Amino acid sequence: MEAKMHMKEWLIAQIDSGEYEGLLWEDDNKTMFRIPWKHAAKKDYKQTEDAALFKAWAVTRQVKGGGIKPPHHVGAPSSRASTRTTFPGVPPHQRAS
Repeated sequence: MEAKMHMKEWLIAQIDSGEYEGLLWEDDNKTMFRIPWKHAAKKDYKQTEDAALFKAWAVTRQVKGGGIKPPHHVGAPSSRASTRTTFPGVPPHQRAS
């Protein structure tokens, strides 16, 4: 049985891959990163682009969990909540100066 990949490890792999625009390391020591985060209520919000990272995590989680839900059931809201709870000691919307 394959070991469950935790979101932190998965996210680090995604940052290193360069696959998602705006998802990047903020420093050379790889201790701080930036996640592109656009609110769905914005006029220019495009789910396929702006929620791609969150959807990819949701799909990964479903595949590793043993079941695959249809794509329309895998979305950003629960994945964004998962992202918030993955790093509990970090205040929301913390900005690097």
